[in-house]
Amino acid sequence: MSIALVLGSGGHTSELLNIISNLPDSSIKSPSNHFIIYSDGDFLSLSKYSSLMEAAPAIIREIPRARKVGQSYFTSIFTTIYSLLMTCFIFIKNYPKLVKINPEIQFIII
Repeated sequence: MSIALVLGSGGHTSELLNIISNLPDSSIKSPSNHFIIYSDGDFLSLSKYSSLMEAAPAIIREIPRARKVGQSYFTSIFTTIYSLLMTCFIFIKNYPKLVKINPEIQFIII
């Protein structure tokens, strides 16, 4: 099963890593079972993930941020569209069966 782990800034990475650490070792900790998506420049989340997992996944993808700090709302329309297209391309190419999306809805099975 292919599982997408989407690392994000704030508390989202810690929350996701907490879920992963409570799973049996054979379920997701195998590099062939999952892939990582993280925002450009968010190397802290990536290093937190790396310290928890024993082996890196085969696929690690970086996506552009939708809006950078201080960016105008007008130009963020274009960067958001670009970020969305790049994210869709990653999901179409890798087609995960399980996606962690937010704290309220823990997982979506596709």
